[in-house]
Amino acid sequence: MIRESFIPYGNPPPEPTFDELDAMGPYPEEPLLSMEEIDDVRDLRHLLPEATQAQLAPDEIVVRVKDINLPERTVPPSTFKTFMKLARVATLAQMGDNGPAIAALGGEDESDAAQNRFVAPHIRDAILTAKLRVRCRNTEDGIESRLRFPKLMRATLMHTAEEGGIIDEQFDPHRPFRQEKPGKAMLVNFGIRTPGGRKFSRYAGWGFPVFVSVDAAPLFISETADYVTEEEPGFLSEPYTARDGLEHPMGQFLDLAVERLLDDLNQSKDGFLEFKNLDPRDDKGMLNQAWADSAGAYVHKDGEWANHKDGIAAVEVQGYAYDALIKAAGLYREKFQEPDKAAILEQRAAKLKRDFLDKFFITDERGTYAAMGRDYDDAGSPRNLEVRHANMGLLLETGILDGDGPEIAAKRQAVIDTILSHGMLTKFGVRTLDKYEAAYRPGGDHVGQIWPHINEAIARGLIKHGYLGSGRYLRQANMEIYLESCATPEYIRGDSQETVMDNPQMIAVLNKKYSQRPFMFEIPGQRLQAWGNEAVLAAKYDYSGIKGTEQYRRRLPEVSPDPAIAAREATLLAAAEHTEAGSPE
Repeated sequence: MIRESFIPYGNPPPEPTFDELDAMGPYPEEPLLSMEEIDDVRDLRHLLPEATQAQLAPDEIVVRVKDINLPERTVPPSTFKTFMKLARVATLAQMGDNGPAIAALGGEDESDAAQNRFVAPHIRDAILTAKLRVRCRNTEDGIESRLRFPKLMRATLMHTAEEGGIIDEQFDPHRPFRQEKPGKAMLVNFGIRTPGGRKFSRYAGWGFPVFVSVDAAPLFISETADYVTEEEPGFLSEPYTARDGLEHPMGQFLDLAVERLLDDLNQSKDGFLEFKNLDPRDDKGMLNQAWADSAGAYVHKDGEWANHKDGIAAVEVQGYAYDALIKAAGLYREKFQEPDKAAILEQRAAKLKRDFLDKFFITDERGTYAAMGRDYDDAGSPRNLEVRHANMGLLLETGILDGDGPEIAAKRQAVIDTILSHGMLTKFGVRTLDKYEAAYRPGGDHVGQIWPHINEAIARGLIKHGYLGSGRYLRQANMEIYLESCATPEYIRGDSQETVMDNPQMIAVLNKKYSQRPFMFEIPGQRLQAWGNEAVLAAKYDYSGIKGTEQYRRRLPEVSPDPAIAAREATLLAAAEHTEAGSPE
């Protein structure tokens, strides 16, 4: 049995002290991470266009403005060459040989610190990038697909375990804080070998690796289960070297991640998978720890920030947690030979699904939708973040909205209708935040921009549920972004209409009501984004007839074979495209 090969984890090396970090040399100017870096704090809002000034909240001051002049490109980059560059390999056959893909590059010049903030593997991003699949064939049960680069997924899963949490880290005010817990998956490991990495440790308080990602571990569990089933049945017995310097089987870290998932669900007062910044220092750590991780991403209907003093349950994370529980149950039953543990996981998944359907959905004058998340008021009572956010569309790909019953079918349809509504859908895809929400900012991180990787994830979910025309629409939107921007960008502005628009400035803002740390109000997106590149490749595989082996030549149908679905989505798409501006109907 796999469990018989488990050995106890040891301790990883400690973090350096802040004094030791300072002794290593100067820190780069970018990115701005702390008010300690600003000698003369003045409100610079007069340097912004009037339309941007109008988007500032009363408690916000502009602390830094920098014009960013990105080089113009006239030819779209090769998506395969970009993928190889991000994976640090020379040929497609080598994908995975050098570990997971890095998150992004700002362009060809990697010395530009502002535009190359993420030159390291981010586990969430890396898993979703390696998830690129191609259709093998259509079956009566749906579309059968396989990983395009299984070796890249293998390397990504191994790296997740190698950098995974193995201890319950104790806070030390004199050192960076990893926020490590056994079984957590890291967000990123910039390390202290570079000035940029040291700056994150010194001014953001991040230890490395830093464990501020609530969704990476559930994604790891699900993708490990799929990889074992589809590619390598003996993968859980494969050894990896953990941060304690010892070899352990992959099944041991998977088991640790599953236990962490169960513990976190059971410790929540509301019964959901939540994130919370564990760093007690007011200006350190990370407030939001799902993919929408900018400081002001989680908001209420009136535009006020979510309460970060307690846990926050992000909507899409509940879908990831549900899938992880269900898929882990299969591994415990088939690979661990532990049917009782499998039953526990399935029962917890069923409870999560019931609670989610009961608590997350809201009906207002515009219809029914799933809340962006749930937080707690000052009295400790849970409440919904009643805003329409693209993250509800990520549920479609998970199993948490699967089912034939009238209630779940109606709520699934409500999500689809909302995603394809005028406030969210544009020529270039889905805005992260509905344009009629109080917190909507077309250039703001996660509150209005359009992200190709979100388009692609929603497209997969729509296609899964038979909405082939809508999925095709979003993938065509990604192709339009790629061709017009001559990049595989991180995001574009949510007010892009006839042409793709990016943010022209880096704008750092301090919200004095909610945080003692500045955040990026606007910044140009990364030019070569790993999961954005994956999104373009997904569209190419399904619609443009990429020639590879016979396995990769079949194109996805462009219209649903179900006449009722085809008619409904045609109506939704037409309404979204032609509704007059200014009207939420």
